[in-house]
Amino acid sequence: MIKVLVCGEDSHDIGTEVPEREEGWLQPVLRKLIGDDIEIATVRRQQLVILGREKKGLQPLPPGHGVKALAGKVRATQGEYDLFVFMVDADSERLQVWRKKRGEILDGFSRVSGVTGVACVPKSASESWLLADAHAWRQAGLSDTSGLPSQPETIWGRRTDPQSDHPHPFFRRMCDEANIQDSRATRVLLAVGSRLELLLARCPISFGQFASDAQAVTD
Repeated sequence: MIKVLVCGEDSHDIGTEVPEREEGWLQPVLRKLIGDDIEIATVRRQQLVILGREKKGLQPLPPGHGVKALAGKVRATQGEYDLFVFMVDADSERLQVWRKKRGEILDGFSRVSGVTGVACVPKSASESWLLADAHAWRQAGLSDTSGLPSQPETIWGRRTDPQSDHPHPFFRRMCDEANIQDSRATRVLLAVGSRLELLLARCPISFGQFASDAQAVTD
C-alpha cells in the first residue's frame, strides 16, 4: 500500500472532506498512473503553513510555489507518507512559464529529505488535460467531439471571455454542448474515462512529465 498526500487548490482538483468525502479529478488519474493499491489523503494549498521568515544565517526560502511545496513535503514527511503530490496550474500556454513553476516546486522539494515529491503542473490548466480524450467526452454525453482541441496544452485566451480558447471557458462550452454541468463531478467523470495513452499523446509535455515522475515511484 502506497500512502499519498495530495495538495491542490480546490474541490475540483482534490475533492471535499465535508459534508462527505468526494474525490476530485486528481485521485482517479493517480490510480491510473500508480495502481489501485494506494491510500490518498488531501490538503489544500491554503491550509499549508508558510514557514517563518528567513533568519540571519539560514538558507533563504525557495521562491514562488516552492515555499508551499516545502511546507507540504514537511507535512507529508511527518505523516509518514510515501509520496507527496503538489498540484498547481501553469496558468499559461508558454513553455517557459511551465518550466519556471515546476522548477519552483522542485526547489521546495529539494530543501527537505524523506518522502518523494512529485510536481503536477498542467499546462496551461488542468481543464486542458481533461479535454484530451474524445471517447471520455462521448461517454459523458458529447455527441460531436470535433470541437475538442488536438493539442490541449497549447490553448489559451482571456479567462473572462466566454468564447475564448482559455481552458476554463473552453471546458465550459464543451460541458454546455454535452448538456452536463461544469462541476467537480464532471471532472471526475472525465478523469475516470480518459485513457492514459490519449493523455500522453495530447498533453506530452506537462502530463508526460507528471506521469513519468509519478510512475517512477513504483519502479
